[in-house]
Amino acid sequence: GEYSVGRAVASDIVIGGDQSVSRTHANIKVRTVNSIARNAENSKKSTKLLDLKVTIAQTSRLGTFINGTRIDETVSLNDNDALRFGAGQSMLRLVRTHVCVAFSGLQKSIKNSLIALALPLGCEVFDEKTEFPARLTHIIMPQIKITLKSVQALAVGACFVSDAWLKAISERASSSTFVLPNEKIFMPPISETENNLTPELFTPNPLRNFLFAELHFLFVDSSEVNLFFDLCQIQNSHEPRWILLR
Repeated sequence: GEYSVGRAVASDIVIGGDQSVSRTHANIKVRTVNSIARNAENSKKSTKLLDLKVTIAQTSRLGTFINGTRIDETVSLNDNDALRFGAGQSMLRLVRTHVCVAFSGLQKSIKNSLIALALPLGCEVFDEKTEFPARLTHIIMPQIKITLKSVQALAVGACFVSDAWLKAISERASSSTFVLPNEKIFMPPISETENNLTPELFTPNPLRNFLFAELHFLFVDSSEVNLFFDLCQIQNSHEPRWILLR
């Protein structure tokens, strides 16, 4: 999208009370570009993503400054850049919120439509052919069930939301005052088969990072050990002690 900055009330981003800012002072453009995320442990593995590129062009002789440096042409912006307009103290700071989503319990057609919705918004979508990402921020489910993926999401502190949360982002994306929708409002219902669970169990909790600290485990199957350590690695927990009984 494109956002105008200036004193004019018709501007997308209105800066009032500063006469050093022109009525139409600058334009900010946000567009999607192709990007590749490399696997940190295996450089040959990568995931194709759509990323966001943000540029700004000044349309005023009164000056636009990026991190204190005046710009005279269209320039690309980076996360946390400070933008100053005119000679006063009218400033904005570019802050990007990283969103990495995974899907669980959805029909393939619905999942594909949600992926098509998420990527242009700049969301990273978990590729199930790669390792579960510790950077996951949200898991989208129609209803909450105990599955491997939901346990992994709990371990990394991800939020459980319904597809309505992602649709709400899409509806708000063009707003100059955009904020992420409140995840608590969009938490999916608990599955009827999980009648012993409560919503409070699925809210992010940093204490889970130490869930396995100083515990001892006995295993009778090597596959259980592999699953257990996958969770520990995702969780970045203190390494527990274990014994495999053969």
